[in-house]
Amino acid sequence: MKNKIIIIIISIIIVLAAVIFFNLNENPEEQQINSHQKLSSSEILALNLILDGEYKIQAISWKVIDNFGRLPLFLEISQQQNIELIKLIYNRNNLSIPKDNWIINIENFNSTKRACSAGLDQENRNLGIYNEFYSRLKDKDVINLFNIIRQVSEENIIKFQRCD
Repeated sequence: MKNKIIIIIISIIIVLAAVIFFNLNENPEEQQINSHQKLSSSEILALNLILDGEYKIQAISWKVIDNFGRLPLFLEISQQQNIELIKLIYNRNNLSIPKDNWIINIENFNSTKRACSAGLDQENRNLGIYNEFYSRLKDKDVINLFNIIRQVSEENIIKFQRCD
């Protein structure tokens, strides 16, 4: 429980930094224009798929922490900051945020190795989504978000591959 609170506090700090980042990267005229543009259906679908993947990886991490204790790898892999960044884009565009169904539907893992395999599979799926949708993105905030989250996914893949 204490770990979840720490993760949430860190996530809030990261989200605030992202808000500043997104706002500083646009001049006021661009920001005003951008806030009136609607996301394309392709961008919304990409956000939905990425958010679902982030929810799943977060649920895997929490399930492992609940079942096996505070393993450093799964404390590091927290996706909460990514989830908050994605929600920020939903809020900026007045979109409903999809519900996290993974938190109650994630499988029980009989080993950390099996959980790492599930996390690796999901991060690879996320990379496939980035590759499929990236060229169709037009919104600057969504492009920035994808760049940030893609980098985190690439780092997590390495961590999951090293998992014992």
